[in-house]
Amino acid sequence: MVGASGAIFAIMVGAATLLPDYTFFLLLLGPVRIKYIAAVMIFISYLGTVGGNSGGNLAHLGGALMGFIYVKQLQAGVNWGGWITAVLDWCKNLFKPRANVKVSYRKSVPKQKTSAQSKASQEEIDAILDKISDRGYESLSKDEKEKLFNASKK
Repeated sequence: MVGASGAIFAIMVGAATLLPDYTFFLLLLGPVRIKYIAAVMIFISYLGTVGGNSGGNLAHLGGALMGFIYVKQLQAGVNWGGWITAVLDWCKNLFKPRANVKVSYRKSVPKQKTSAQSKASQEEIDAILDKISDRGYESLSKDEKEKLFNASKK
């Protein structure tokens, strides 16, 4: 726990920078915005820089500065912590089981052109489309659906 207070200040100031009007309901004080809590804590640490624990209070101020800069950089589109997320994702994927690849072998059957697979003329396609607009797609026969599908691949 020694030295964690600078990180706590970074989180506090980062949250206050990101959501300055977020309100906490404190027991004896009532509703207080986080920006005022952060400002008071920074002020107290600033006053403590001349006392006996000046190094600790400077660490608080350094953490507060880093929290502010980090959130401002995130808002500008620069993610300083992206490499940490990438490393953690890489480590997590090391222990994730890999999917087995299924290979299936099929006999190749020579394709024979049926009447539905033969080229449909533009008039046939137009008639199929008119039928869809009148009665819906479900009204098409299997051959008409196949002709429309084959025509759409062109």
